[in-house]
Amino acid sequence: MPYADARPAKYGEQGYPYTIHEPFKKWVLKDPGHHYIEKAEEKIEEDSKPVLGTHETIEVTGSGETISVPCLISPGKERTIFAPELLDKLVEKGAAKVKDKTEDTYKVKFTLGGEKIQTLVIKKDVPSDDVQAIIGKRDLGPFLIDPSKDTGEKPKESAVKTDLRAMDNTLAQLDRDLLVIKYLKPINLSEERQRLIEDVRYNPTFIYPEVALDLNEIENRLSSPLQYSSPLGELLEKKRRELLQRIKLLKARGDASSFTEESKKLYGEPTTKLIRSAKKIIDRRRACDLPDPIENRLKPEEVKSIFESVLDKYTLEDWKVSIRPKLVADCTVGGKHIYIREGALFEKTHVASLIAHEIETHVLTSENGEHQPYALLRRGCAGYIDTQEGLAIHNQNGVLPPHHEKKFNAPRNVLGLEFGLEHSCAETRAYLTEELGYTPEKSLTQAIAIKRGLSDTSENGGFTKSVVYLRGFLAIEKFIAHGGDLRRLYVGKIALKDLELVEELPELKEPLIIPEFLRE
Repeated sequence: MPYADARPAKYGEQGYPYTIHEPFKKWVLKDPGHHYIEKAEEKIEEDSKPVLGTHETIEVTGSGETISVPCLISPGKERTIFAPELLDKLVEKGAAKVKDKTEDTYKVKFTLGGEKIQTLVIKKDVPSDDVQAIIGKRDLGPFLIDPSKDTGEKPKESAVKTDLRAMDNTLAQLDRDLLVIKYLKPINLSEERQRLIEDVRYNPTFIYPEVALDLNEIENRLSSPLQYSSPLGELLEKKRRELLQRIKLLKARGDASSFTEESKKLYGEPTTKLIRSAKKIIDRRRACDLPDPIENRLKPEEVKSIFESVLDKYTLEDWKVSIRPKLVADCTVGGKHIYIREGALFEKTHVASLIAHEIETHVLTSENGEHQPYALLRRGCAGYIDTQEGLAIHNQNGVLPPHHEKKFNAPRNVLGLEFGLEHSCAETRAYLTEELGYTPEKSLTQAIAIKRGLSDTSENGGFTKSVVYLRGFLAIEKFIAHGGDLRRLYVGKIALKDLELVEELPELKEPLIIPEFLRE
């Protein structure tokens, strides 16, 4: 009996054994006999299958990448075939695994016509210049083939399309793993620090922890540039290059010459222009604020309480304050933690500057980044540290008296680094104290900061991160002088030079929290 259109509801109302749903009503039979209804259902099932042409594109997902592969649809072939160069690329990207070396078969997952397929493919030359795979009968069960579907325009080559959101997450995880300061903290810091306290002429020998990562494997994963001109693609490519440079720095730990060169590539160095700016700022100092007497300074427990009240004011319940014994700096921020060095004593003005520096800069930009749809803004764009530290220094200077010592730390650190790169740890420490006016305790801490990364600190060289503070501060001051709005910098951990690029990101959110002093 011939097929014909009918209203499916009639069948249901009359109690016939099958109901034909609306999308397929053209296949409903006039005669509701059981045999014909079954044939109608078979036709419905067939008609609902995805339709493929003879030339299609499959997508294979690797580590942070979706690889688009032009392929030939060939029911005449029993097994799916992938070209050797394609499989080599997929193996490298973690998107294919060897199943049987003798038979040259590989496990692969790919998407074709909206269907996800997991299969074994054969490694074999593909006799066509415009495709890199042939999809065989075994993997075509869910489809119908319609040769008329082809437009005649065949894909010319395989393209690697980076799934930028996936790469964003991948780079963020690597950023967490490749923590420079973590692996530059000597495991014998306490012992060597005590010897430095006892002997100002001592040059410590530092021992560093093993990196709990396969740096070569990560380096290989990051080896391919991202060929995307979108704002997110450009930002991620810059981050990829920065992470590669971090790996080189970590590999060079202990070797004074190599480590110093890699540090300069990552952070920069004291340029003639920067040194000139540092000296100019220091020369403007006409007075010196006397420090608070020791008995009036605040202990770590008191500072902890003050910090917690400020966090509460900004409704930052997830943030914690802890006192730690083994810190180089008196106060630092990491994760959702503010760490205070055990035994440190704080002037009240110092605490006020730390609130502006650590909480109202680092904590708030970090918190705002947490609410962005991009992990890059949570972890930090490439070169973000200049902007973070420059903004933090600008904010802290706003609460310090005109001639407070901390206002001159950034330029003094540049001059101290310039000296330290050409002298030993002991000589650098003496220079910081005698020429730059550091307190004995501060000169000890800063000398360690300059020389970390080296094993034998009697050698020239060092860790050049100190340049970012003054360089970043001068960039912020220039931004303000040209009418820049600091609130724009609170969207996350961004680099000032990439601000316009960041603001082009789709779905970018306004800063959730800004400091009180920037609120209208």
